Amino acid sequence: MKNLRFMKITPDMQYEIGQDKVSYFPAWDVKDDETLLNKVKQLAHSTFDLSKFTKVGSPIISDGIVSGFSDSNYLKGATTFNLSGAKWKITVGVILHSTPFSGYESLWHAYGTGTSYFNSLGCVIGTNGKLVLSISDGTVRSHSTANAIEIDKLYITSIEFTGASYIFKVNDTVIGTYAISTEVEGSTNDKTLWLGAYRVAGNAFSDGAIDLKTVEVEINGVSVFSGNKTGIDTIKPDDYTVVGTPTISADGVASGFSGNGMPPTSYIKTPSLDLSVSDGHQIIIEGEGTYVGSTSQRFFSGLTEKKVYLYTTGSSWYFSYNGTSLQVYTSFTSGDKFSVRAEADSGRMYLKIVNISTNTTYQDTKTETLTSAPSDDYFFGGGYNNWQGDINLNAFKIYVDGNLIYQPCLKIPYTEAKNNNKVVDVLYRERVKDLFEQEGYNGYYTVDEENKNFTLPTHQFNDVISYYKNGISVCEQKVDLSLFQQGSCTNGNEVTFIKPFRDTDYVLSIPYSAKSKTAFTPTQSGEWTAYGKTHL
Repeated sequence: MKNLRFMKITPDMQYEIGQDKVSYFPAWDVKDDETLLNKVKQLAHSTFDLSKFTKVGSPIISDGIVSGFSDSNYLKGATTFNLSGAKWKITVGVILHSTPFSGYESLWHAYGTGTSYFNSLGCVIGTNGKLVLSISDGTVRSHSTANAIEIDKLYITSIEFTGASYIFKVNDTVIGTYAISTEVEGSTNDKTLWLGAYRVAGNAFSDGAIDLKTVEVEINGVSVFSGNKTGIDTIKPDDYTVVGTPTISADGVASGFSGNGMPPTSYIKTPSLDLSVSDGHQIIIEGEGTYVGSTSQRFFSGLTEKKVYLYTTGSSWYFSYNGTSLQVYTSFTSGDKFSVRAEADSGRMYLKIVNISTNTTYQDTKTETLTSAPSDDYFFGGGYNNWQGDINLNAFKIYVDGNLIYQPCLKIPYTEAKNNNKVVDVLYRERVKDLFEQEGYNGYYTVDEENKNFTLPTHQFNDVISYYKNGISVCEQKVDLSLFQQGSCTNGNEVTFIKPFRDTDYVLSIPYSAKSKTAFTPTQSGEWTAYGKTHL
């Protein structure tokens, strides 16, 4: 019997229509004890990349800590970022070295174009020793910490715009908010980070330090600027043809489709794909993207009309297979993130749309005899009415009889950590999960700092079990582990798991007459798999 191990997943069975694929990815949900979570977070901010900053004068830089500021000695971000019309967050870690304070000493600011120090946002230290976070369009709106901060201690400061309000935080504690739905800090200008000094000479500069390893700018949940060393690993090279001038980001997100028609002008073409449902075959198409606009637009389509395509009219999504269509009524606002899953076999169709932004699911099934669509070239982003949002090419997958036959690319953005480790933001966790499920290994940490959970590279798995067993045994019931077991069985003979599941809602691949947390009784002989939650 093979138990409690990592393995390459190659499903050879069909799923019931609408049945989600079972996940075999081991995730750690930290409920009370945050020791390991904090270790992963520290890894994520353990390196710095000085090339991402422009050094003005001769500030002192040691292990990512910059100090020695003056009007002529400071750092600027080497690239700009535009916050206009977006939700965003800027985070900077600051340290103060001495008192008293001569005035409002600048720690960091984000300035737009021009020479004024208005139309900005940032952090200063006041004469009373309190940190002050502010936004300004000539009228300053600010909040300060309740007490003077301690000398030589790191404070993580952040300003966030949610689309409805500004939130000011120090060490993840909210120190104030402003309920303002329109941006007031001049965000229509490209912004540049200034670290350690005001833009206008003669204003006070800080006798403190900035930890470059903490610096980050996020726009719509995506990190667009980071003080850490970062990179992108290409797990699967691009398997598509670019036609025209669509925009494709370095990590495989496509947009900028144009030219209504079959085919359109700017689009992305797949290799020829056989999506036939003859001879009992089943196809599954999955995808993700951003919905923009409200008109009819095509997400995925065959170059030959009336083959296989997915499109939306704003109020509905449609899955069409060789002339037969299934409609699902939905509700979307421009800018919402979504996922789509379409399935078909010779007698049924299924369509599931998830509005990720609102956490709302829409789905329906249709029973009808389908005529197989022959092989065809397919494309993303157009046809009769172009796709106006973006398409995540990493998340697009086609399965035939449970086997993955096509994925345009798989690229994993990461933060380089000490000791050659790599940490991936939760935004890209599904890509790491793809790697694990397809290849049976995973060389990345992933971390969700907001929801306090993380995943580990496979080579760290046993170390963590040992850590919890020997070092923090009280955490036995506080960490959930996704457990996969498999083996052979004989009809009617009870099978005992090598490790019990947490409860009886685990997934079992073979018919049974009874099951418990520790065992099950099969009603047929053969190979079995079981997947569910356990404890360490």
